[in-house]
Amino acid sequence: MQPIPNLKLGTDWPMQVLEDAHGRMTVDDVAALPDSAFKTQHAPLNEGYSHKVYWVKVAAPPILPAAADPLWLEVMPAYLDKVTLYQRLGETWRAYDSGDTVPLSQRVRVRQLVFPLVADTSFILRVQTLSATQVHAVVRRSTGLMAGLAGTEWAAGVHLGINLLLSLLIIGAALALRTRSLVAMAAFSTTVLLHGFNVQGYAHLWLPDHLSHWSDLLVSVGVFILPATFAWQVRELLTRGTRWRRVDTALLALAIAPLLAIASIPLNRYPPFAAFAITVPWFASMLGTWVAWNKLRQSGPSAVHLLLATPYSLYAVVGSYVTATAMGLLPAQVDTRTYWQLMALLLNILIAVAVGADLLERFRQSMAQRAQLVKSLEQSEQSLEERVRERTAELLRTQNALQAALHSERELRQDQRQFFNMVNHEFRTPLAVIDSAATEQWSFPSPTSTRKSSAPRRSAVRAGA
Repeated sequence: MQPIPNLKLGTDWPMQVLEDAHGRMTVDDVAALPDSAFKTQHAPLNEGYSHKVYWVKVAAPPILPAAADPLWLEVMPAYLDKVTLYQRLGETWRAYDSGDTVPLSQRVRVRQLVFPLVADTSFILRVQTLSATQVHAVVRRSTGLMAGLAGTEWAAGVHLGINLLLSLLIIGAALALRTRSLVAMAAFSTTVLLHGFNVQGYAHLWLPDHLSHWSDLLVSVGVFILPATFAWQVRELLTRGTRWRRVDTALLALAIAPLLAIASIPLNRYPPFAAFAITVPWFASMLGTWVAWNKLRQSGPSAVHLLLATPYSLYAVVGSYVTATAMGLLPAQVDTRTYWQLMALLLNILIAVAVGADLLERFRQSMAQRAQLVKSLEQSEQSLEERVRERTAELLRTQNALQAALHSERELRQDQRQFFNMVNHEFRTPLAVIDSAATEQWSFPSPTSTRKSSAPRRSAVRAGA
């Protein structure tokens, strides 16, 4: 034996795999089978979504035993329903259970699935899960296990911390601006954060024992909600309200279908619908990539369109490998959750930058329009003030003309009054003489003038007066 610190099963040390279609076999039945009944595996186990139970038989690891530094087997991913380790001690089998359906009090209290190993002894694993059946197992010493767990927790903490900060920023922007695109982004980023939290086993680690079964349910529900929010986000950012109506309808269908598929969980039809759900993000990213590049081609170079096209293109390329691997079509040399988490984080960051750049550009255009409007208002105000001044001067001139006309009319009337007074005076003097004479004749008639002849004169004079 060589002093190997870490030993990856299937990569550094081959393992034998047996399918148990009905899940009725016992460890004694498996141990009694010849090697020809098993399939030798030189890569991590990856069988996709299946109802089958898988038995993995491994010879004694070639690691030198050390009493002060015992061996441990670490199995990932943490979302596997139930994994049981069997090692023969004399005539009996020692069994250890772990998985997200096993209460934490009955397993090692870490989120990873960890089992103690007896050195120089072969072991058998029984793997049963409704999720994607992937087994990445590593044999470590205690010191290597502690260092590996510490490094893994540090990386997971950084990843979750960045996701949390990004989600809070997007949620804050959505609450402040209240736009549909930001709401869709907030829903997707929150779902990525919560689903990543559950898939990595944190929910099972923190929930009380009597609620530990909820962690498995949360993972199952997240498998459907995540693609639904992804498709919704692509639709809101690229196709809603545009001329891409057929693509928009397809994305709407991709957003609704996974939500309807949640009913498969209580109906015990989860695996086939989950296999469909994990393909939805890839289909949505393909549609988003096609629309984004067409917009970029039609509208010319644009930082916003380029920032939108890049993450969806990357997700379409890398997501094809992740999707095929999760469905068991390709071997999983590494845990595909790493790719998925990095893709989702990069997608959220780039899309947030793109939407932020778009909002900034709209803000600049709005400010430019506002400045133009203010300038126009200033010009209108100046024009109005000029017109008011001109109108005021015109009114003042009109008022002066009216005052002059009124003054002239008053002077004319005064002259007319004086003229009539003068005429009246000039006429009254001779008439008074005539009236006096007529009165005298009336009072003292003479032989030549009688009262009858003086009466008409008096009447005419009085009428003229």
